[in-house]
Amino acid sequence: MAVTAPRPVPLSPDRSDTMTTRIEPDSAVSWIAVNDAVMGGVSNGRIARADDGSVLFSGQLSFANNGGFASARRPVALPADEGGRLEIVCVGDGRRYKVALYTDVGGSGCSYQAELNTEPGVTTRVAFAWRDFLPRFRGRPLHDAPPLQPERVRYLGLLIADRVGSPFRLAVESVTVVARRTE
Repeated sequence: MAVTAPRPVPLSPDRSDTMTTRIEPDSAVSWIAVNDAVMGGVSNGRIARADDGSVLFSGQLSFANNGGFASARRPVALPADEGGRLEIVCVGDGRRYKVALYTDVGGSGCSYQAELNTEPGVTTRVAFAWRDFLPRFRGRPLHDAPPLQPERVRYLGLLIADRVGSPFRLAVESVTVVARRTE
């Protein structure tokens, strides 16, 4: 299976045959930080709710002790629509992040990831089709994994591992799932 860059799909207005589910902001669900300390690194990534209601993912990457990544995740349930998409509105710092979907397949090191490129201080609006999320295991392509099945997703995550040892900051204003109605 060849690994290709994700092709963001255009945002589109709601149609009568689709349903939208906004994931953020949701103060009832907690995000947790999972940084390279799980492997001996010392990167510092944290997640917090900003005054404007957005979710702020920020910190500092460090390459000490073979580190170099920071992430945060929260529980989520997605509908079983293979034609659906995940829409994100965020303000970044010009760095490349990844949106990660963790399923009940492949263990804790496995996720399906799509790249999220930002411009400093600019609101970024992007939609990812499920096919844009590519399987990875601890940062490496996973060539024998099945395609993403959205109904098997258990966690939504944000990840940075761009090999830049400077502070990072990503403010996520909203995450929305758009899928066909099943009623």
